[in-house]
Amino acid sequence: MVNIELAITKELILKKCSQEQIYSHYLGKYKIGSAMKCPWREDRTPSFSLFYNSTGVLLWIDHSYHEIGNVFQLVQRIFNLRFVETLKKISVDLHLNTITNFNNNPLVISYIHNNPVEFSDEERPFTSIDLQYWENYGISQKTLFKYNIFAINKLFINGKWKWSYSNSCPIYKFLDQESIKYYRPLAPKHSKWKGNGVNIIQGWEQLPKGKLDMLVITKARKDIMTLDELGIFSIATITESKKFTTEQISNIKDKANIIVSVFDNDVCGLKQKVYLESFGIKGFIIEEKSKLNKRLDISDFRKEYGKEKLINKLKSFKILK
Repeated sequence: MVNIELAITKELILKKCSQEQIYSHYLGKYKIGSAMKCPWREDRTPSFSLFYNSTGVLLWIDHSYHEIGNVFQLVQRIFNLRFVETLKKISVDLHLNTITNFNNNPLVISYIHNNPVEFSDEERPFTSIDLQYWENYGISQKTLFKYNIFAINKLFINGKWKWSYSNSCPIYKFLDQESIKYYRPLAPKHSKWKGNGVNIIQGWEQLPKGKLDMLVITKARKDIMTLDELGIFSIATITESKKFTTEQISNIKDKANIIVSVFDNDVCGLKQKVYLESFGIKGFIIEEKSKLNKRLDISDFRKEYGKEKLINKLKSFKILK
């Protein structure tokens, strides 16, 4: 069947109301920097507060669980909603009239199979084992929160159990705009990923406002986070085999003065490099292999050779000075 939904976006909502108004609607009166009780869990000692980041985004932080998010993630957490459902709820609750006027709003047509896939999960705190895994790639817990990475205890698909966490096979959830992906890095290749396949630009939401001097296109969210720790802005396609649309390429080229790509030396990486070069985006390939003869992407290179050698590699590509 075909499901027709209005294209409600964060940008559309924030044109009609401010982030502060949304916070006020769901939290009531608040004071920046003052502790309050967490709105989605029992919190006997107030450990939740709001603060502005360097780009003017009003963020919340749950000090007890070291979680950070924006106003949309706040509503998502309070009501346990998917991203699209969150946008709809805010639109209705704040009477923004973004989902009732079918004549004046663009339509998005999404095709749903007879058995639509619904994901649900149980989150858990990051353990020292989790943090050590990510630290191998130079990724801190702060950066995990920035890119909406969560540790998962159990995954359910259409209400049925699918995966369970163990120390030998952890599960992580990646949230980004309408996209949701579940990742088991230590599982066999054919069973590492589950997700809804929404075609977004990974990392786009975390880019600062305004035009950048340089932007790197790379393979995956893990590479984006590794580069972020070095102060490098980057983005990626939703999967390594998926190409950006021409509209996405146009938006990307408007975002930075210099844009380059960095991929590993495999079939997908080489195809991506050639495709992006057809739009005038210069590309680089990491030639090195691991001890197990695996071709290395940016994050794997960081794990295999360390931070300093990665910095030198990026300097050779003139991404770092």
